[in-house]
Amino acid sequence: MHIRPVSKYGDWVDHLNRKISLPIAKMLVKVRVSANAITLFRSALFFFAMFFYLKAEVFFIVLAGIFIELSDILDYVDGDVARISSKTSIFGEWLEYFENNFQGSSGSLLGLAIMLGLFFKTNDVSVFAILFFLVFGFHMKKALIHIPVSYTHLTLPTN
Repeated sequence: MHIRPVSKYGDWVDHLNRKISLPIAKMLVKVRVSANAITLFRSALFFFAMFFYLKAEVFFIVLAGIFIELSDILDYVDGDVARISSKTSIFGEWLEYFENNFQGSSGSLLGLAIMLGLFFKTNDVSVFAILFFLVFGFHMKKALIHIPVSYTHLTLPTN
């Protein structure tokens, strides 16, 4: 088996998630789970992860990390299911677009959940302040250098 050389961390993650997602997608197609249901399940996993981060306990933080990774894998699975089952739709594309943009920009929400959880656990305002600048500073930098992706294929049909 030949694995192409990768240059970025994201390439490794994408490669690993692809290896995992296709067998899962094939199994879900057999039991007739829709791509849209998978996308909505991804949202639920994300919100549970935020709740677990608020707990600020090691067990729940690890569980939240697992939920975030599962959500990331399911991001590939929903598209695979739609393609394998030949059941793509404009609504499904919109839902996927919305979910990807929400989760892609919601690192700030996860950061907020972590900050609040640690603040409630320690009652130390300095912990909250330091984490605030770390999390939101990182996202501000990322937002300033982000090049938007064109989604021209998501146009509505005309009569």
